[in-house]
Amino acid sequence: NVPGITLLNSSDFSVVRETKTVTSHWNCFNGEMDENQIVCGDRTNDRLIAFSRNNFSTFTVVYGSFGAGAGNFNLIHEIRQIPGSKPGEINYVLSDLYNQRIKTHSGKNFGFVRMFGSLGRGTSYFHMPTGVCGDGTNLYVSDEGNGRLEKFDQNGTFILQTLIDHNAIADSSLACDDKFIYMTYNRISNEANDTGEVVIDKRDKGNLELITRATVKPVGVSTGSYLNGGSMAILGRYVYVPFSNDDGETDGPVYYLQKRLKSTLEIVSQYASDQVFFSVAGF
Repeated sequence: NVPGITLLNSSDFSVVRETKTVTSHWNCFNGEMDENQIVCGDRTNDRLIAFSRNNFSTFTVVYGSFGAGAGNFNLIHEIRQIPGSKPGEINYVLSDLYNQRIKTHSGKNFGFVRMFGSLGRGTSYFHMPTGVCGDGTNLYVSDEGNGRLEKFDQNGTFILQTLIDHNAIADSSLACDDKFIYMTYNRISNEANDTGEVVIDKRDKGNLELITRATVKPVGVSTGSYLNGGSMAILGRYVYVPFSNDDGETDGPVYYLQKRLKSTLEIVSQYASDQVFFSVAGF
């Protein structure tokens, strides 16, 4: 299969445009977009790549390679756009999973800006940091192996944390708005393959306390085991959550995208497809 990008109408999920790229050797598990480009972390090649919003088929920027240096990555799990230090400037913060660190790169050319973290249990360390988001002042990280959600300043100075059962967090994704953090993850019931039910939390950005929680399942389905689908997106009053059926036996569409109200996490509508998608971004 050749990977590609699909542009959906945010109201009714109708397909606006879709295309396959000129190469099959990439895997965009996570992504972001702005008025000019689509940016994602290429898991196959451990690099950042960008596409023009007007042409999904060709890379416009490619940066990085496998390794542990400032310009290297070892599996980019999530990438989020954050404000830069100057007015109008943007950067990208990402979770560099197997290097056990959080990195910030320039939105202009992906050049290295800063990084923090290493393997460990203390508050300045990580064990599988999966989800990350930021707001220009603080960064928020879901530290999966240590079972916690943490808050840092932009330079990586620890501020506070809230503990979450480490057996309940797998493949988490974070998204921020001006007041809240939205966190999707697998609440594990089968530790052999990290499957169970997909959950979305809405938490206060100030103290990280839980405000409301919802279980993510297909419309009209009461049972089943599901997998978190990668990065979610926030657009206006809504949060868009990708997930999939993981039983390997269900006929028909097994990949889903749900539109939910940010205020209550109630479902508004759902898109289903037999095409694999890993990430959703909105602008």
